[in-house]
Amino acid sequence: MPIEIHGRQYRTVAERLSEFRAKYPVTDGWAIITDVRTPDADTVIARCEILTNGTVVATGHAHERWETGKAINATSAYEVAETSACGRALAFFGLSTDEEIASADEVSRAQAEQDAEYDRQVKHMACVRDNWTTIDAIKTALATDDYSAAKEAWNELSRDEKMILWRAPTKGGVFTTKEREDLRK
Repeated sequence: MPIEIHGRQYRTVAERLSEFRAKYPVTDGWAIITDVRTPDADTVIARCEILTNGTVVATGHAHERWETGKAINATSAYEVAETSACGRALAFFGLSTDEEIASADEVSRAQAEQDAEYDRQVKHMACVRDNWTTIDAIKTALATDDYSAAKEAWNELSRDEKMILWRAPTKGGVFTTKEREDLRK
């Protein structure tokens, strides 16, 4: 049964797989083959192929990262990548009553990550607002190369505040890349 997300219908990988196995049994020469690799310590790449009598008829790929910020990927990035690749291959094969290639599983995970990122940004902005005097003192000290004053102001912040504020400028962080480098001195 499709799941509605933002007005669109998505099916889970489990539903697509169940439909595939019912319509295309192994005894008739159908197979699903996965290949999951870890090209480096942080990355998982998965490929899924759907075959009939040894001929590839559809493929799907997925990429995940071992990240502690995403609970499922902290322990199961390998499995998440494999499942996503299978869901995509099954959709490319045509097992999808909806019009979407992404599965309900993928869309739900992406939405959860977007929600978490929004929450992190809101916390950051609130922390900037609540600590603007200290942040301004840090920025002023760094602008005049007074690293000891910058460190002293930085150390006025709690550990949690430092973690919230230590956000890359590309992610909306209050400190520039150079300021972050100077704070490390």
